[in-house]
Amino acid sequence: MISASDLLFIQQINNKTFDQLSVYDYWLQNHEEPNDARLHRLLDHEYLYESNDITLRLSQFTIPTLKKLLKAHHLKVSGNKNELLQRLGEHETSLSLENLTIKPVYTANHDILPLIKYTTFLVYLSMNGPLSIEEGYAFYLKHQAMSNEDLIINLYKEKIAQSKNTYLIIKCHLFLSDYYKKLNDQRESLRHLNHFAMSLVLNAINRYLENDIYLDSFFNIDHYTLDKYRNLLLMKQYSINELYEYLLSDLEGDSHHHTLAAQYIIRSIIDSPLAETKLLEELNK
Repeated sequence: MISASDLLFIQQINNKTFDQLSVYDYWLQNHEEPNDARLHRLLDHEYLYESNDITLRLSQFTIPTLKKLLKAHHLKVSGNKNELLQRLGEHETSLSLENLTIKPVYTANHDILPLIKYTTFLVYLSMNGPLSIEEGYAFYLKHQAMSNEDLIINLYKEKIAQSKNTYLIIKCHLFLSDYYKKLNDQRESLRHLNHFAMSLVLNAINRYLENDIYLDSFFNIDHYTLDKYRNLLLMKQYSINELYEYLLSDLEGDSHHHTLAAQYIIRSIIDSPLAETKLLEELNK
C-alpha cells in the first residue's frame, strides 16, 4: 500500500516539474529519502509517469515565453495563460520547440487519482497543525466515506478525546479554531478558541497553586489570541458579555477557577491593567 509521505509527494508534484514541487523544503526537512530518489522510485512503481500533454509541458513557461513561441509560429498572442496554452496545443503538430528547454512534467497514474482526490486534506495537514500526515492517512483508511473537511475535523476531535497530553490537546483546539474560521463557521471557531484560552489559563492556575509560585507576573495570553477576540468585538459578532458567557459555557465545569479564568480573559481582552492583579488576589486568598 502506498505510504502517506509518498501520497503527499505525488499530490504535490502531480502535473508539475520536479523544480515546481511546492513543498521541497518540507521534504528536505522531514524525510530521509532525497526527493530525486523518491521521484525515481515512484516512476519505477508506475505511480507517476512523464506526461506527453503539450499544454502541461509548456505550462512551466511564463506568459512572455509562450507569446514569443506563438509569435514565432504566426499565431494569435492575446489572451491569458490558459488561452495561450490551449492555442499552442491546437497547433501541436506544427510547433518547433528546439529552442526551449522543456523539463519533464510528472502526472499521477490514473488508477490512484481517486485516492488523491479523497486525501487532498493531507496537503493541509502537512503545513498546519500538530498532527502528522501519517496520523491523517491512518484515520482516512478507517473513515473513507468522509469528506476531506470532515476527515480533518474528526481526526482532531478524536485526538482531543483520546489524548492524555494536555499540551497537544490545547494545540488541537487552536488548530480547530483556525480551521473552522477558514470554513466560515464562526461559532465553532469561537468554541475551540475558548477551549484553547481557558485551558491555558486553568493550567496556569493549577501550576501556580501546586508549586507555590508567587511571581509578579505569572499569567499571560498572547496578543495574537487576544486580537482574535477583539476582532470579534470590533466586527460586532459578539458583545463582551456574550464572550464571557461562552467562555464559561463552552468548557465543561463550573468551578470557581473557571469563573476566575473567564474573568481574567475578559479583562485581558479589554486590556485592563488589573487583569492579573485581580486574578492573583483571588488565588492568594
